Amino acid sequence: MENLKNRILRQTVNEHDCILWTGATYPNGYGSIRISGKNYRVHRIMYELETNKQIPADMTIHHRCNNRLCINVNHLQIMSAADNRRLGYFPNRYKTHCPQGHEYDKENTYTNKYGRRVCRLCDKLRTQLRRT
Repeated sequence: MENLKNRILRQTVNEHDCILWTGATYPNGYGSIRISGKNYRVHRIMYELETNKQIPADMTIHHRCNNRLCINVNHLQIMSAADNRRLGYFPNRYKTHCPQGHEYDKENTYTNKYGRRVCRLCDKLRTQLRRT
């Protein structure tokens, strides 16, 4: 375990005291580490190593600093996924129009199974294009 900890801690620190992961990343921006042939989110591994606590299956780790590459345990907090989404940094939540310029309003917007807003008009046009 100490060897794994040393491997993780060979990182850089920014002006906000974030310890930035410089290794592999997932497409969504979180640090990734391979252990015994399996990929893990490095901030979760670091949290468990530093606190000697397991993260319950129904909980997630929130980055107080809003930096997905940060592995500073002082910036990480255990909480429910719903609370994490509420506190998280989501720049798209403030957008009022879809990329094609259609307004995000109650009639033209729905939330998909991944929790993302979808423009009904664009979705309808995509469906029509697929059928032709």
